[in-house]
Amino acid sequence: MTLRKAHTLILAALAAVALQGCFTGVESTPVITDRDIRHREEIATPEKQFLADAAPQSPRHWQAGKRLWVTDNRISLLFTPGVDGAAARVPDSLAGTVLRFADVSDVPGLTEDPTVQLAFTDSSGNRLVYRPTMTRRAFNADSSLQIPFTVDMDMVGTVRNRLVGNTYYILTPRRFRADGSEVKGLRYVTVRITDVTPGNANYPLRVTFTEEGVADTLGLYMTVGNSRIATRNFETLFSFTDPRKQYPSIEDDTWALIRQSRIREGMTPDECRLALGAPLEYLHLPSTAGMVERWSYGDGTYLFFEDGRLSRFRK
Repeated sequence: MTLRKAHTLILAALAAVALQGCFTGVESTPVITDRDIRHREEIATPEKQFLADAAPQSPRHWQAGKRLWVTDNRISLLFTPGVDGAAARVPDSLAGTVLRFADVSDVPGLTEDPTVQLAFTDSSGNRLVYRPTMTRRAFNADSSLQIPFTVDMDMVGTVRNRLVGNTYYILTPRRFRADGSEVKGLRYVTVRITDVTPGNANYPLRVTFTEEGVADTLGLYMTVGNSRIATRNFETLFSFTDPRKQYPSIEDDTWALIRQSRIREGMTPDECRLALGAPLEYLHLPSTAGMVERWSYGDGTYLFFEDGRLSRFRK
């Protein structure tokens, strides 16, 4: 085989690979996730900055007497009984009670650097010891350590002082009754905050509010901070200003559907995003008519857009 012929074959092979990448469809189609979109559209809005300083305080800064609300009885599994004056038996029903921080001390570790233990007292005066398997050096440097199944009551107080009595536009249709059952409401209507209390292990704050035309006092769960689990912060739930004014071109009948979290064929991507929220995944797919944009949601809902309009959907 001559050098010229070998070169020609190599170029042909490369061209075939390139063509295959163009026509294989989904295999070569990049997937854009909601996380990608949020990263690209990260904007320091007033809503995002509002509670930026309300994140839980790091344990390295705690003072004796600091209060933690217990959200789950599984916290009993964290404590080591019978050490350093701790209770010989850890109570197994601590949920809904308050622990008070007592002190932090060093205990011998596997290395020269000692490990730390944190001590608390419960409502009965029992001393409960938690050893997070962390050296003193790491403890002093770590600003993200939190005690599982607890809510920082100082954080609750800070958020309560900021929110109670204020009126906001709610961005989500999800509501919760006092008994924990979920009910669906309207998006982009005004609500008045009545209280902020400890939430649960995943969402540390429960925000309750009244809503015009609704008899019950309802609530929702919220996170604060910038950790990976802070997925329901204030800016994802509330707006200071009326979102309707940002979209003057949307017809009134379409906006009525959006507030009910409903969609119909012919709606734009912006209108669908307002109605259903951001999808988990955006995918561009080839079709006989050209490229189709598909949105997928966690509940099995799929939206298909052609030429910038919703052409069909499946819920």
